Amino acid sequence: MSFQLNGGENFYINRQLEDPLDTNTYYVRAYIRKASDDSLIDTVDLDDKGDQRFRKVWHVPNYTDHTWITITTRVYTDSGYTTESNLYAREEQTFLIQTRWSRAFGSGGGADVDYKRIKKLIKEEVENIKFPELPEPKIITKYNTVQEKIIVDLSPLTKQLKVISESIDIIRNKKDKDVNFTPVSNEIKALGDMLVKTIKVAPEADLTPILRAIDGISTSLSTEMGDIKKNTEKEEIVVDKRKEKLLKRRNVFLGKTQLNRI
Repeated sequence: MSFQLNGGENFYINRQLEDPLDTNTYYVRAYIRKASDDSLIDTVDLDDKGDQRFRKVWHVPNYTDHTWITITTRVYTDSGYTTESNLYAREEQTFLIQTRWSRAFGSGGGADVDYKRIKKLIKEEVENIKFPELPEPKIITKYNTVQEKIIVDLSPLTKQLKVISESIDIIRNKKDKDVNFTPVSNEIKALGDMLVKTIKVAPEADLTPILRAIDGISTSLSTEMGDIKKNTEKEEIVVDKRKEKLLKRRNVFLGKTQLNRI
């Protein structure tokens, strides 16, 4: 069985002899050792208080960390503490020396340790610590620190848009009904693939304006395709009507010519 001692306090070392009928004179000495290495810390000669009872006050030393000790009492038959009694065995107890928190730190009652108080003390000590000021790290990245936006090389995108624009101009100049939109479709697909690669290289880049522009191109292209088809159909209707009128005039002319010959 072990007990706890508080560093700096006074502790009473006691020894009661077992035989109350023994009237001989005895002397008791306590040996105090560190439990870790059995090194002797102190020896204390106990005072005879009568009725086979011995006692002495011992001042507990202060230790920076918790320390286990043993206190062994031996009974001697002489004042020189040289001959041990063969009637009374040695007795040993184990003690732990560490700071024991009292109820003064808490609100009273319950456990001796007030954890809220301890937490508050630790917090106060941490707040008093003066941490050294660290220099601001120099971060070299591909980011524009002024605008706080990612700088993306859009020259390939510009070239793709130029090719698409030229393809649309070619389509506008054509009068054919069967216009080939394959080059434009291929360029738009290539543009989309390029954008995917751009996003992987520069994550979190704001591509909303570019995507809107592409949507606008697709819409304009669809409208242009519809207009070309409508205009082509109108032109065909006009041509058909003109052909019909010419045929009628030719037939009338041919009819008159035959009548004149008759």
